[in-house]
Amino acid sequence: MAYKCIYIQSLYRTIQKAVPYEPYAGELVADFCWKFYEQSAGLPRLAAFILYRSPLSRLRFVVRVALRYAFTSPDFVWTLTPLSNGYQVDFHRCQAWEFMKTLEGDELTFFKHCWCNQDRTLNEILVKGGVFERRHCLAEGDGVCDMKWTTGESIGRK
Repeated sequence: MAYKCIYIQSLYRTIQKAVPYEPYAGELVADFCWKFYEQSAGLPRLAAFILYRSPLSRLRFVVRVALRYAFTSPDFVWTLTPLSNGYQVDFHRCQAWEFMKTLEGDELTFFKHCWCNQDRTLNEILVKGGVFERRHCLAEGDGVCDMKWTTGESIGRK
């Protein structure tokens, strides 16, 4: 994840020099990052679609894969709480945020927009009917990023 953070920031600085209108530069890089984020979820999403029929089972599979391979310790520290219709994942340490704190001004604003906001739409591509909720975010000065990944399905349905 540290390499992805550095890559995104380098891309932002490069595009910012090439594009005179700064808001457009930020949106262009954010769109690129979204495509990258979406593609990185493609293989787990495909595997979940093949292995499971239930949106809840698919969501649980994809979240477990992400936590195991993309958000590993010691770079990320999290607790996982199963819910009847998904998972609650509380991030206590985030390597992306550790990198972001080294930035200043518009770069920090851009990175929060580009990195943290991707979580809100990721659930939509992971599983049909998925819902994402986060009330607290490390990048906003809170002590935790409390991410709730759910479906409309309860645990008793298949």
